Amino acid sequence: EDWRSADGVPPSDAATLRLHPAPGGDRLLQEQAPSDGFVTWLSVPRGAAVLSGVEKLEPQQLAFGWTAPRDVELFGPVTINLRYRCSEIDSYIVARLDHIDRTGRRKLVSMGHLRPAMRRIMDAASSPGEIAIDPTAHQPLVPHEAVVLRFSLTPAATHLAAGERLELCIASRTDLLHIPVRDGYIVPDMPAPPYFARNTILCGTETFLELSVRSV
Repeated sequence: EDWRSADGVPPSDAATLRLHPAPGGDRLLQEQAPSDGFVTWLSVPRGAAVLSGVEKLEPQQLAFGWTAPRDVELFGPVTINLRYRCSEIDSYIVARLDHIDRTGRRKLVSMGHLRPAMRRIMDAASSPGEIAIDPTAHQPLVPHEAVVLRFSLTPAATHLAAGERLELCIASRTDLLHIPVRDGYIVPDMPAPPYFARNTILCGTETFLELSVRSV
């Protein structure tokens, strides 16, 4: 609720926090990487007919949560690293990070997206605050073969009191993770991907959400 400044992005006194999605029903983000496991979601074209109730068995989005054990300040770049595979040659990944206070009120912190078939990183154009993706490099996926995806979400700043939560949501359509203009983002509904696909995240050391944090 106030303005601060820093000597750079990320600030020199920030620490890196890696939170790993964990398999299982609790869908946690945890500081220790799980040894194995996976989670999946379906890409379903917008308007496509599906059986009633199929969402309970085959979700179209995933959500993972982390509860702050202490007061922390999130400030700077937000990065996602995924060991990922798909049943098709391409898909679409939309990620949204929210801050949820003790009353359950939700506030958008950061968002980003990536086409897995356009995943090549431009090292020369990247910076400590943002990963640049080459928009001209097409690398179609090999169905069911794992690749590593790394991409930036928008830089973020927020204060989490002990007991408050971060929630990472992942889907394949922007309308499933709707962000209103009043939250500061213009995100059009995009009909991507145009076909059904199963997306799989392989849990472990190569799958994490990376944040810059400062203790308060």
